[in-house]
Amino acid sequence: MSKALKNVVVPIPSEDYVKTHIEELSGKLTKSAGQFMDLAMEISQEGIRDEIQESKGIDLSAKIMDVEKQLENIRVSEVKPYQARTKVINNALNPTIKKLSAVRKTLNSAVKQYHAFKLAQQKRQEEIIRKKALETQKELEAMTPEGMEAPKVQPIKAAPIDTTVTTKSGAKGHMTKRLVIEIVNPDAVPRKFCDPVRSKIDAAIRGGVKNISGVKFEWVEDLVVKRG
Repeated sequence: MSKALKNVVVPIPSEDYVKTHIEELSGKLTKSAGQFMDLAMEISQEGIRDEIQESKGIDLSAKIMDVEKQLENIRVSEVKPYQARTKVINNALNPTIKKLSAVRKTLNSAVKQYHAFKLAQQKRQEEIIRKKALETQKELEAMTPEGMEAPKVQPIKAAPIDTTVTTKSGAKGHMTKRLVIEIVNPDAVPRKFCDPVRSKIDAAIRGGVKNISGVKFEWVEDLVVKRG
């Protein structure tokens, strides 16, 4: 193990330990969260009818936001050590994995080229056999007395190519069909195969576009709660 990996090795705790540990860190917050959620549901169901209730609603929303942030901070701090370890491991192994993948693809291309060569060779052999059979048929027809039917020459098929190769070590390789799609003219692609890009629609509307065919939009009031 490298020094870099040793510096970030974090023991993987058991599920029970994690549950107990997190409960110790967030117990009070979780309890407050439950209370706040009950109050929020109660206020939401009854509705807000005056400015006092409005103020209480906003205050409760801010408290809920505070609990959200505190719980998120706990989550981030607890996950961070493992993320650091993951980053170091990825940096240590991914470059080699990517190189191996590239080399393997190059090697596979060489194997595919040889397979294509064998197919071409087989077709040439089949063409030679076909021509030879045709010549033999013509010779037989010339030798056959008038009024009699010449024997039919059946071309011998070329030996088929084995599409699966099994090595001595047990590795197997076989040729298969892989779908490759290239969009050469996006404008010609039928609409049913295209998804609207919401981010572009959003940017256009915010940029002042008033009408987009097939899109209905409106500006609605929303509440933003912040701590002073």
